[in-house]
Amino acid sequence: MQRCVEAVRSVGNLTQRLLAFARKQELRAEAIDVRRLVEEMRGLIDRSVGPLVRVDIESEADLPPITVNPNQLGMAVLNLAVNARDAMPLC
Repeated sequence: MQRCVEAVRSVGNLTQRLLAFARKQELRAEAIDVRRLVEEMRGLIDRSVGPLVRVDIESEADLPPITVNPNQLGMAVLNLAVNARDAMPLC
């Protein structure tokens, strides 16, 4: 049951990001914890890069909040992860 709830939340977050990316949703900047945002995206990043890529997320524990649109930042992080995967040599 917990996995179903997490999957629904993940899909909801992805939908929000896609709508923001398509500019059909108002873009609002807010103070966010980048570390938390990336950790919350962990499952989406892992699924997007696939099982052959190990993702290590490292950050400083005391990063200050930044003012940004969280959906846009999430899309940028996801794009970086996918682009990094695509740039890796095939084994």
